[in-house]
Amino acid sequence: MKVMKHVKMRGLCLAGLCVMSVLAFGMTGTASASILFLPLSHKFPYHMAGTGGKSVLETVKNEKVESGQIDVLLLALSPTLSDVHIRFLKSVAFGGLAKCSNVTGQSETILVNLLAHIGLADPGHRSAVLMLVPSGFKFVCTPIIGEAKTVLVRGSVIGTIESPATGVPSLLLGVTFNQTAGKQAFTTFLLGNETLLNQIEETSLSEAPFEQSGQTSEFTLLHALPGEGSFLLILP
Repeated sequence: MKVMKHVKMRGLCLAGLCVMSVLAFGMTGTASASILFLPLSHKFPYHMAGTGGKSVLETVKNEKVESGQIDVLLLALSPTLSDVHIRFLKSVAFGGLAKCSNVTGQSETILVNLLAHIGLADPGHRSAVLMLVPSGFKFVCTPIIGEAKTVLVRGSVIGTIESPATGVPSLLLGVTFNQTAGKQAFTTFLLGNETLLNQIEETSLSEAPFEQSGQTSEFTLLHALPGEGSFLLILP
């Protein structure tokens, strides 16, 4: 599922580094500007990798899939778009009574490849990422006793960038996701000249109707791979 939006761009040189600035108006009529990810080398793609701790998918009806660790590989394709490869490890459901996987031969591993936009979460204009769940994404949870259940997930989730601060050169990128009882902390995302409303995730268990769900993850820290050099987050 690609959410590609056209933005009006104008050139800007900041501290000797020529970048592209976004200055536009969202659908709500208020000014908004998308934060930009900019390698100091000026080169894309830019590679990062890292790990995070516990991650939980929770529905509004309190169904949960928990993972003990996540591994992430990020490929920044442009100042606002990335390709992200995530492995959810030690994945279980139903209070740990079922092992979940979509990877053959690895009974507790859920793998997903998705697109992510960098922008701002609102309210608060916080640096954030919008993760787009690919169409048809599913995995299976197999209990010790009983039938396996297929889990379908669709939609998108917004996570906040906790570090670095804007304008500070860094080799590290820190991200968290927060939800309460299946409802994501943020559902409005500012991307260039667009305000994207109602950005939610939904989950269906064994062909039951989709219901709203959310993602919680502990702090995930990504490191630039060797040779990539530092990057900046810039809010024009």
